[in-house]
Amino acid sequence: LLVYALILLLTASASKNTPSGTPVAGSTPLKAIADYVHSADVYAALFSGKEHEKYPLHFSNQPWLQNSEYTPGILYVGGRMYPDVLMKLDLFRDELVISPGKSPFNIVAKADSAQLHGTTIHFLPSSNVQAPSGYVEVLHNGNRKLYRKYQLLQRQAVESGRVVYRFETLSAYWLLSGNQFYKITRIADLYPHFQVERRAIRHFVTEQQLNFRKNPETTLSPLMNYLDQP
Repeated sequence: LLVYALILLLTASASKNTPSGTPVAGSTPLKAIADYVHSADVYAALFSGKEHEKYPLHFSNQPWLQNSEYTPGILYVGGRMYPDVLMKLDLFRDELVISPGKSPFNIVAKADSAQLHGTTIHFLPSSNVQAPSGYVEVLHNGNRKLYRKYQLLQRQAVESGRVVYRFETLSAYWLLSGNQFYKITRIADLYPHFQVERRAIRHFVTEQQLNFRKNPETTLSPLMNYLDQP
């Protein structure tokens, strides 16, 4: 009932107030952004029809990207931009959650992409097991794109005579090359896509003392930047 009441409230607000969203393409008057940033109709356009459920208290940690606090970010939906939206990314349920101002509701948003915590997040529709789906973090956005897909597992352990539940975070790395996704589990997985640069890759990894096993992200990101240089 609360969800349906929220839908009706936000829809009514959207019909009376300013248009939701600002077109990304073309010039955008600053006043148009200021008019809707703090208005409720923004959230009506972003609402997926679902309210986020709180996690049980017996979990010792929570599965949010970086932290559980709502952080201002930018959402992109249907070619429109929504700045200064309070949001956080649930990595276990793969849901982007927004907070409509002072409302007690935690809304699951529908978004094509977002900028949050200084990083870019894309939503990839489900296609097949050979490609990532859901929200992925963009690590490199050059000629070939590199994504990180988080996977969270529920773990339990006995501490001081009681069972403690927590989330364990794993990461998978995907290269998008020629409209095809390839999972990267080692540096050698890049060679088929950079055959000319194969020797340069080895030299760069050795020179920079990169270690994929210990630090995949800090290895792949600078390497992809290097390979994209003219």
